[in-house]
Parts: sequence; structure tokens; C-alpha cells
Amino acid sequence: MRTIEVSPRAEAEIERARLWWFENRPKAPWAFIDSLEAAFARLETEAGMPPIVGPRNLRRILLPRVRFHLYYRVRDATTVDVLSLWQSNRLAPGL
Repeated sequence: MRTIEVSPRAEAEIERARLWWFENRPKAPWAFIDSLEAAFARLETEAGMPPIVGPRNLRRILLPRVRFHLYYRVRDATTVDVLSLWQSNRLAPGL
């Protein structure tokens, strides 16, 4: 099982998205958090599965229900660095 380290940038993006989702999606206010937790659980065990999508081994995992991508790198056998959260309908962030 890997440790997940979340960058300050990703922390801020996650918090902004969480607040927006909770305030603007009254029929499914917990969908964002549930999707994020599922993605983190997958990264803990399967971080190397999604293909490389950018420089320096950048990878992403889709949160399909809420249409966000979580961008990350596998640092080593025990650690995953989460770098950014991005809406899937926007261009990829410059990481």
C-alpha cells in the first residue's frame, strides 16, 4: 500500500472543488468527496496502472461521476505525489 502526498496546490484545488460541489449540487453533495476517496484508494494500490500522459511520468486518474482528473506521479514503490485536480473538460494544467 502506498502513501499519498498531496501538494499544496492540489490541496487548494481539492478544497475549492469540494466547497463548490457541496454548495451547488444539493442532490448529490457528497459525490465529489466519495469520488475523491475512491480515487485515493485506487492510487494506494494501483498507482502505476493508468498510462503516462505528460512529461516526467505524469499520470492522471478520472473521477467520472464528478468529471475531474487527479494528476499525480509515482515517486517510488511506497509514495504517490498528487499534484493537481482539474476539470476533465478543461485543458491539462501546466505541471
